[in-house]
Amino acid sequence: MKHEHKGQAMVEMALLLPLLVLLAIGMVDLGRAFYYKEAITNVAREGARYGASDPHATESQIEAAALQENDGLISGITVVPNDGNMGDDTVSVTASYKFTLITPLMKGFFGGSDTVTLTSTSRMPVLGM
Repeated sequence: MKHEHKGQAMVEMALLLPLLVLLAIGMVDLGRAFYYKEAITNVAREGARYGASDPHATESQIEAAALQENDGLISGITVVPNDGNMGDDTVSVTASYKFTLITPLMKGFFGGSDTVTLTSTSRMPVLGM
């Protein structure tokens, strides 16, 4: 009786292994996306903090302060500061990054595109105004 089911485990493993590998790589993709999202959130927050603490800071100074938070770990981050000209005495900094997916399954969720734009905006009141 045992001999009839001898190859069953191998067939089951052959059917499930591609799915398990794809799920594992998908988790890696998700972890990478979370890391990059946190990094650009920190960049935007640092830029807004710098702009809020110095009411006379220029957009280029705010951008430089924001990118210094990144410390060169991620290349290609775009920072767009607004230096208090919003009419409500706040500084808003938006950081964005084009994240490249590595998992084919995840590409299917985003319409076949292998890049997703991650964006984070931080807004803080200007001190001393």
